Amino acid sequence: MEIKTGGHFSFLLLGFMGYFLRLNIGFILTAHSNYLSNSQSDFLLNTHLNTSRKDAAIKNIMFTYI
Repeated sequence: MEIKTGGHFSFLLLGFMGYFLRLNIGFILTAHSNYLSNSQSDFLLNTHLNTSRKDAAIKNIMFTYI
């Protein structure tokens, strides 16, 4: 049992680390959007949002099957 919970914990830790990394990237993108053209910054933000949504979906699937 201990090994299994350890695996769960490491997965959670990785998820949280990835989440915070995503947040930082989002803040950086919004901060620098002033220097980019509007269309470019919108494109970057949209891709960022889409990737985070995909990651969330993948994580949900992972946790339901683990």
